[in-house]
Amino acid sequence: MASRWSRLNYTVQQNQQLQQIIPRIGTFSNKQNSIFSSLLSTNININLAINNYNPINPLFFELPERPRERKIFTFDTIDSESNIMFTVEESAEGKVSNIKCASVEKLIERVTFEEYADPSFVQSFLLTYRSFMSSFELLDAVIQRYNMPGPVNGTTQEIEDFKKTRQTPIRLRVFNVMKTWCQTHWLDFADDPKLLEAFKDFIENIMLKTGMVNPANQLQKIIIKKLSGNEDVDVKFHKVPPMPQLPSNMHAAMTFIDVPAEELARQITLIEHEMYKSIKSWEFLNQGWTKKDKEKRAPNIIAMIRHFNHISRWAQTEILKTKDLRDRIAVLKHIIEVCEKLKNMNNFNGVMEIVSGLQSSGIFRLKQTWAGIAGRHQRLYDEMHSLISSDNNYKNIRAFLHSIDPPCIPYLGVYLTDLIFIEDGAPDLIQGGLINFSKRRKLSLVIREIQQYQQTPYCLTPVSFIQEFILEGETFDDDMLYNMSLQREARDGQKIDTKPDLKKNTSSKDVKATIQRTHSGTVNARNFQKKLFGESEDKSADKGAEKLGLSEEILDSIEYQQIPGYKFNEKDSSSNIIFAKDQSDDIRSVVIAGTIEKLVERLTYEKYPDTALMNVMMLTYPTFMTANELFSLLLIRFNLPRPTSKATKEQIELFRTKKEIPTQIRVFNVIKHWVDKHYEDFHSDSNLLANLNQFVEKDLKKAIERAPDQIKKIMQKNLNLAEKSRNINFN
Repeated sequence: MASRWSRLNYTVQQNQQLQQIIPRIGTFSNKQNSIFSSLLSTNININLAINNYNPINPLFFELPERPRERKIFTFDTIDSESNIMFTVEESAEGKVSNIKCASVEKLIERVTFEEYADPSFVQSFLLTYRSFMSSFELLDAVIQRYNMPGPVNGTTQEIEDFKKTRQTPIRLRVFNVMKTWCQTHWLDFADDPKLLEAFKDFIENIMLKTGMVNPANQLQKIIIKKLSGNEDVDVKFHKVPPMPQLPSNMHAAMTFIDVPAEELARQITLIEHEMYKSIKSWEFLNQGWTKKDKEKRAPNIIAMIRHFNHISRWAQTEILKTKDLRDRIAVLKHIIEVCEKLKNMNNFNGVMEIVSGLQSSGIFRLKQTWAGIAGRHQRLYDEMHSLISSDNNYKNIRAFLHSIDPPCIPYLGVYLTDLIFIEDGAPDLIQGGLINFSKRRKLSLVIREIQQYQQTPYCLTPVSFIQEFILEGETFDDDMLYNMSLQREARDGQKIDTKPDLKKNTSSKDVKATIQRTHSGTVNARNFQKKLFGESEDKSADKGAEKLGLSEEILDSIEYQQIPGYKFNEKDSSSNIIFAKDQSDDIRSVVIAGTIEKLVERLTYEKYPDTALMNVMMLTYPTFMTANELFSLLLIRFNLPRPTSKATKEQIELFRTKKEIPTQIRVFNVIKHWVDKHYEDFHSDSNLLANLNQFVEKDLKKAIERAPDQIKKIMQKNLNLAEKSRNINFN
């Protein structure tokens, strides 16, 4: 026993301290022996146990954590294709050699390269390093790089040359990297006190003691300034913010229509800019917002996505809550005016929220309501819809963004789509395990563009009660909204709720105007069955939602015709499809693996389109199937088995609106994308081209009236381009 006490460096004074603790354990004296046994059976110094005694839970000592294991990095190996590779790229300055892939050590060497500085590379590295190493590993690596060994048994001249040409330049590069890291990515340290302590220890015990006094002092000043919060100075504007436009009715019964459109747009913009600027660069890495632990990986992105859905549903709810048609038209006009103001403020995220809400099936089908806005409001809506269209990878909104000056809130979905495409389109590691830095460079360019709009605030005055009104606005789910839509305006030929006095709002010319609107993926014929869900005004919303919830069960209960060779009847399971995360209302599931049939099924999923999956699939399908095999599966998917003669009219209509029409439109969109972006597949395969022509003239023409013309125009355009390229003379 004596040797065990000796091993713990036990002293009389320490024994007295320990005896003061033991009585505080109180009636749990039977636990004392186990506590002592635990202490004596380990190599823990009693001083540490006493200092870490936890009075809140006196049965346990908070023993200190084991020292952090430091990774050893090996620098200065000769450059070879096994540790670093370069690619030559064109730039404004001419041809530039960039790192294509490298080991961690080679990336650290290049970020602290003694021969020349590369600020752009440093910026890309610091924006993306978390995708392949931790913050502590980066700190350990640059410290080891700083402490690079000199020549062994070198002469005085050799040592001086080493210090002049290598050691001092490298240490200055390390200082510059640490300075940039601390200034532009301070939250890495603010969120991790242990990392900050290790950084301070490096400054005090290594930099100051190795002659780097001025650089060390600079870093210490930056840390002090960051910790003091002196950088959070109020922004000084060169102009006075405009006076808020307060509603005349500011009591508890204030409604959506009471708040001026200009002020609604201002307060939405202030809320969203605060959210947008809070997003951290590391949230954009590794598609964190799609993972199961998305709340931890990308909390601010998730908050903005949820806010997007809230505003979109709020706009729909405000329209559909309004029973009187004339009042409903007024609400729709007010929403379009809010959307216009958001555009004028360069809040394109807000514009997309509103337009997405107005394009939802429950709002899009309201023919009588839309007829009431013909004229100026219709033109405004069409302008907004065209601006944020996803056609050609959001070509219009990208061009507009690059033509304006901040402040600005871009539509975040554009960048998330870009990031997903980059992440899915290239592996993290290439060339036998080297880090794919070309991929990280592309990611960093997207993140930098996001960040440039985070810097400039809006010169507007917050109005707290209007912001609360926006954030607490009543919203319903999609099923409830569609049920309300059916109650507000029945299908053609059915009785609607209230006749409007259109003369007070629009001219006779406007009333007669035909509403022509295009909406990718929206089916104008999407009319749900009347008897199943009910339409009378006095039925409760809960009952309507309950009935809507039965639609999936009804579809499953329908008896379908048997089609030989139909390959899409199998239910989802872990044996045929794997998702990156569970289904969620906020973000759709990301497919990470599946059978060919399940991939095609998800590519043409009736519930929602998946542009990211379509882009990746059409780029990579030749690695696991032929073009003719893919086209054959799409044809099979297009011609779904129909209900047998036993099905009721309601069941057939539900099948048409919920399954057949959406699926056929998805197949059409996939084939349209294929012909537009990858026409060479058809141009080089006469059999595939013949099958396409037959499908367009037969099945597609019968199902979707105008679709064949779109395909033919795209084919003709690509054929003309192919002819022009063939006629080019290369001398």
